[in-house]
Amino acid sequence: MPEDHGFTLIELVVVCALISLVLFLSIPRLEKVHTAESMRQASQWLVINVPRLRERAVREQIDLSLHLDMQDGILWVSSPGMTGEQRDAARKEGFRLSGSIRIMDVQFPGEPVLSGGSAEIRFYSRGFSDRAWIHLAEDDRKRSFLVETFLNDVEQHEGYLGFEP
Repeated sequence: MPEDHGFTLIELVVVCALISLVLFLSIPRLEKVHTAESMRQASQWLVINVPRLRERAVREQIDLSLHLDMQDGILWVSSPGMTGEQRDAARKEGFRLSGSIRIMDVQFPGEPVLSGGSAEIRFYSRGFSDRAWIHLAEDDRKRSFLVETFLNDVEQHEGYLGFEP
């Protein structure tokens, strides 16, 4: 009897069907992991960089501004002494929100909610900042970040929270 080396057509079809089934079931889960990662990165950027901005403003004795470009999804920092070219460079080097993450709006106490264009949160050389809520969204998930006037840390909350009217 001769020895057969190889696979039959039926064996190959079964293996391809199993691989297809595994991919079909796993790809939606991979998309959820990717979007959760995007929100995590944006959250981390805010939680890490807002205290750094406050500390830098005090250390260098300059006022700094955190710009939130809602249209392009960019967070970037400027100071009053920057030239136009330096501001453009700072914007280009800013943190870009990835995936389907977007800045829904920014809310300051006693002011209308800013839901388009750009918002600016200032960090002053005397150690305080503007008080503001930053709202990020991804599909139907929302996350709110509270920048307090005198506290160094950023509070983050699931869902949409804001100042009472």
